[in-house]
Amino acid sequence: MSVAVAAPHPAAIDAAPPHTLCPTSATTPDGDVVALGCRGGRSQPWIPAQVAPFVLDSEDLAGLLARPRWIIGGREIDRDVPTLPLEPGTPGVDALVRTAEGLDLVVDVTAGPHDDAGHVRVARLTGGALAAAGDPRADGLAAVLPAGGPR
Repeated sequence: MSVAVAAPHPAAIDAAPPHTLCPTSATTPDGDVVALGCRGGRSQPWIPAQVAPFVLDSEDLAGLLARPRWIIGGREIDRDVPTLPLEPGTPGVDALVRTAEGLDLVVDVTAGPHDDAGHVRVARLTGGALAAAGDPRADGLAAVLPAGGPR
């Protein structure tokens, strides 16, 4: 992407971004480090907001990433109108449905984990121990390898 108007991919209102990745990292006063990222276009604010608050305390990062989620979207998630897709078992579902209906959003309970609500990767360094996990909604793998590479 270029900010030049004449460039092959100029910056413009409503133009697609150069990527749809949303990386973030944080450190704690104790020296713990978390790196978290996802893809998902306009759904990105909703996805990390449901994962990030629990990363430091979760004993099971893979389980955390597998938890049911919700997002809000329209055309970018192949919906004709603004919609709240909810995965089965999403925490706080009753309040989410009431709020969505109050905002005139269509509520869509998906059949299971949905690709549009996923694609998170997380790595965490806590007390010298490194852990990582990948979202089961996406292909790929997050793994911690021994120092010096695989053996």
